[in-house]
Amino acid sequence: LDAKVMMMNQRALKLHGFAAQHEVVGLDAFAFIAPEDRQRAMENARKTLETGSIRNIEYTMLKKDNSRFQAELSASVVKDAAGGPQALIGVVRDITERKRVEAELKKNLKDLETFRSVTVGRELKMIELEKEVDSLLKALGKEPKYSKHLRLMKPEQLQQIQL
Repeated sequence: LDAKVMMMNQRALKLHGFAAQHEVVGLDAFAFIAPEDRQRAMENARKTLETGSIRNIEYTMLKKDNSRFQAELSASVVKDAAGGPQALIGVVRDITERKRVEAELKKNLKDLETFRSVTVGRELKMIELEKEVDSLLKALGKEPKYSKHLRLMKPEQLQQIQL
């Protein structure tokens, strides 16, 4: 199979920044994939020929103006009457927004983990200090100030908090 584009629907044309079929027919299909992903795309094309299809493979794709977008590609083999491979049909989905949201969620999770670490660490330190103050008060013959405080969580429970 050669990797020449035979046709592209309107949505795919628009996604890649083209206006008409004649602009893409005959182009190398791998030219729409960023150079750093092309080798992997060629390996996946071979895998598609062997297995019949691939699903949801992420690539950085290129537009007509060479700008980039994140995409997910699924492809299947189109067979001839004898059952041999005749062509590949692919579906490309722009996942740029999804990747942006995933990155934002990852950053927010990291921020929450930092916050948890700081707050739990502070709370554990406060418990230590309260015990120390109570020891000193007892040594001076005074009533402990903190031992009667109600704690919602024990120190060992605080250490187990995970996000």
